[in-house]
Amino acid sequence: MLDVAQTKSQDPLAAMNQPLATSNPTGFTWAQQTLTATGRGKAPGGMPAVQAEQAAASSGRIRALAGLKDQVKDLPVGSDQTVGSIMNTYLTIRHAIEQEIAIAPNAGQQRNADGSVTVQVAMPMQGIADILHRYNITTDQELPAANTGSTANVPDII
Repeated sequence: MLDVAQTKSQDPLAAMNQPLATSNPTGFTWAQQTLTATGRGKAPGGMPAVQAEQAAASSGRIRALAGLKDQVKDLPVGSDQTVGSIMNTYLTIRHAIEQEIAIAPNAGQQRNADGSVTVQVAMPMQGIADILHRYNITTDQELPAANTGSTANVPDII
């Protein structure tokens, strides 16, 4: 005979009603944050209205993404590195981060009276933290200094 009280306590659906634990396996304090950036764009003169609005929105998005990239570059990694310094040192990581920024969704768009368009983008930082984690970049790892572009030891080719 089946005990009803025992069946209720073992209900597999009961776990679905529990809140999900948000963990941060990457160790970056900023991983749970969302960054936003705003850009304003205006189309060149002489365009039809529909194309002008599209061009202005694209221009605003490009400016917003550039602002978002600047914010991402300033995120700290350990005590003496930033995401930007890692991007300068490791091109594979740079490309992965730039791709992540490029797909940031629009959080809002507003057409202004002067014909310009203001676009806001928002991006959770967990994706950036995951990229760094995937390449074994941690908060306590000492990384090599960024390439300064010195050509002191490069032989002349003449």
